[in-house]
Amino acid sequence: MNVGFIVEERIKVLNQEFDHIISLGGHCQTAYQIRRYFNIDTAYPFDWWVTPTVALVDLFESGFANLFREENMKIVQEETGPAVMCSHYGIMHYHDFDEAKINGVYNPYLVRSKCNANNSKYSYLVKKLISISGRVLFIRFSHGWAQFYDKTTMFNDYLLTRLIKSINNNITNIEFNILLLNDYNFDYGMDGNPIEKIYTSVVNNYEEKQWHGSNQGWDELFSYHGIKYNKNV
Repeated sequence: MNVGFIVEERIKVLNQEFDHIISLGGHCQTAYQIRRYFNIDTAYPFDWWVTPTVALVDLFESGFANLFREENMKIVQEETGPAVMCSHYGIMHYHDFDEAKINGVYNPYLVRSKCNANNSKYSYLVKKLISISGRVLFIRFSHGWAQFYDKTTMFNDYLLTRLIKSINNNITNIEFNILLLNDYNFDYGMDGNPIEKIYTSVVNNYEEKQWHGSNQGWDELFSYHGIKYNKNV
């Protein structure tokens, strides 16, 4: 199958069934495509955030301790318009503060007041995430670029080692793999299994410019890697 990346004999594919398939960002495309392809409607914390690579590691290492602190919620003026950013982690909260707008403009007081509601919502989602058990596939697409975040980077071995350790520390009843797409190993344009638990690959989005990406490209990716979802869990 030709999906626009190099195929070599040493390719590693997952070819496994998982009890949970969960987005780790870096933005909304990942969760959308997981839900569409596998017909999953279970929500998790990273589904609709833009989460930079370092922020993802920091979140797990800190046990999500600094989410939605009022003093960290900043209104920033991006090229595409105003948005709410967590200055502590670097997360972009494009969907969590819609009620804080008046005539399309964020009100600083309403942003602060919305933090309590968001904490209630996301404490439930975080608890659900760290309480899962069984075989888990975490999928992350790209590196979660944010205009006003100065630590944007792809994964490297050091960050991956920290991520694996922190997931093990936070979610203790799972066997997991992480599939990194268009990120670590991306320069080589190939699939691989560079580190235990880590698989890499590339989604061909066929020049699709919409936020959700190419359904065809994602269909090919999921099929090619033989990823199956256990709907009976």
